[in-house]
Amino acid sequence: MRQVMASVMLLIALAAGIACAPQQTEMNEPEPTQRSELAPPKMKMTTEIPPGVATPDKLETRIGTLNLFDGIPDEATAQKVYDNLDFQRGVQAYLSCLQVASLSGLRHAYLEFGPANTTVLLFENLMDSKALWLTPNTVNIYMAAWLELGKEPMVLRTPPDVLGFIDDAWFNYITDFGRLGSDKNKGGIFIIAPPEYDGAAMAKLKSAHPDAHVFRSPTYGNWVIWRGFQENGDPAPAVARTKKIVSIAPLSQMNNPPKMNFINVSGKYHNTIHRMDYEIYEEINETIQREPTEAGDPELLGLLASIGIQKGKEFKPDARMKKILEEAADVGAATVRALASRPRGDYWYRYPGERQWNNLFSRWLRR
Repeated sequence: MRQVMASVMLLIALAAGIACAPQQTEMNEPEPTQRSELAPPKMKMTTEIPPGVATPDKLETRIGTLNLFDGIPDEATAQKVYDNLDFQRGVQAYLSCLQVASLSGLRHAYLEFGPANTTVLLFENLMDSKALWLTPNTVNIYMAAWLELGKEPMVLRTPPDVLGFIDDAWFNYITDFGRLGSDKNKGGIFIIAPPEYDGAAMAKLKSAHPDAHVFRSPTYGNWVIWRGFQENGDPAPAVARTKKIVSIAPLSQMNNPPKMNFINVSGKYHNTIHRMDYEIYEEINETIQREPTEAGDPELLGLLASIGIQKGKEFKPDARMKKILEEAADVGAATVRALASRPRGDYWYRYPGERQWNNLFSRWLRR
């Protein structure tokens, strides 16, 4: 009986204690956001993180609000970041590959008049506004051709007293001829070997043609251009020398070159200038697909690959990426014009405050 009474009293006491205990309501529960803002508990091995190492959970930036949890961006933030990264790479690809697009534009214009290697454009009556070119003048007699290499070297015969050069499809210098060339302004035979030629093949080629000026191009496509000079205000003598001497032929036809087609393009509308909008990426892609990968700068090739331009793969951006590249091209176009017209320092000018001569490449080093 005593044990039963004790058990009953214990149950009564427990019931009273439960009844008197304060009840936690929903209003007293911390909100989820409040929980996340609580300072983490300090443990035995807790280490203080120096300022600037951790990234805050919320960042206000030029691309909008970025939200992270424990350093991990949420899905919306990750998308913003990737859109911005693609845009940045699009702008940098635009700025860094203008020279590639420029040669692509030249190639297209030249080939509209006839095939490579056998077509030479001449301004027999000098340059005029019908010709859309970059940096020409209306005093010299411009003459040009597109040299397309195959498996064997090509032989170019050049006239005397010109100012000429050859550039590869990446706008890299191959050689001068004429007044600044190894022919010492006398004209001569220039043999241009294709990308496959290694050191041993080049040595053999030079040995077989000791009187020729032998060079190797890292690309198949090459720009050949030269200026003739008026004599007593007359362009005819320079034009006549070019028509008489200039020829382009495979090495195997060196002594029997094909007939050249000389076209007077004075007064004829044509455009050699590359696109400044989204289509510039298409022009760049053409060159990447057509030329050996080894000819390109590895860093630029990686940059182009990041926006979808890669040799052997179709360049086909989806709607999101195309919209980003369209905007990147617009910003790129405005950027190059700002760099050229409104430089941020005297470094742009060769003679600051005195002349308008420019340090041509300094804008790329300091942009």
